[in-house]
Amino acid sequence: MREELPVIRVTPSTLYDVLKEWLTCRRHQWTELAGRSRQYVERWHDPLAIARRLRSDYEAIMAEKQRGSKISQKLPPKNL
Repeated sequence: MREELPVIRVTPSTLYDVLKEWLTCRRHQWTELAGRSRQYVERWHDPLAIARRLRSDYEAIMAEKQRGSKISQKLPPKNL
């Protein structure tokens, strides 16, 4: 996820130079960067995909809990 993040790296000390470069020399790359940005958001921030993953995780947890409950019901009681 992090490797795909389409950001322009800048620090406070390089802000002026980086902005100047992107506004002059690298204008032709705006469209490509915008496309990568859109792809990133669609891949990592799609609410339907996130909901599907959450539901799947929740169902897996509940299934595991059910299996654990059935196993403990079959075990003989411990003598104290």
